[in-house]
Amino acid sequence: MSLKPTISSIPRENIPGAPSWIENLLYPVNLFIQGINQGWTSLNYRENFDCEEKSVQIFGNATPGLNIITIALTKAQRPKEIRVRQIYQSDNLGSIFTTDVQWAYNNGVVTINSIPDLQTGVLYTILLVIFYQ
Repeated sequence: MSLKPTISSIPRENIPGAPSWIENLLYPVNLFIQGINQGWTSLNYRENFDCEEKSVQIFGNATPGLNIITIALTKAQRPKEIRVRQIYQSDNLGSIFTTDVQWAYNNGVVTINSIPDLQTGVLYTILLVIFYQ
């Protein structure tokens, strides 16, 4: 995903010596830039994809196969993809990371079979995005 645009408009003063018609060009360009900036501030997964977001907590284990999460889904439909958006220690927002996970689906329930890179006994918050189509 790209970063939010840093330019909110192109002022006429930034183009010294430009012909007079530049005003007619800058007006729609600046409207477009403003629209992009406004849309970017309200961008989220649920409004742009067929998905749901879940937040779960787990006490970690250094053995990845012991980090198992079971989640009931809102839709009774097999997900196309599950992404870990963030994992962080629940008492320390400074150490945020992400990872790939293996998962299985059965009757509206997803089981994440293994989460690597966790420390034993540490409480983690895991933010997941479940994509359907």
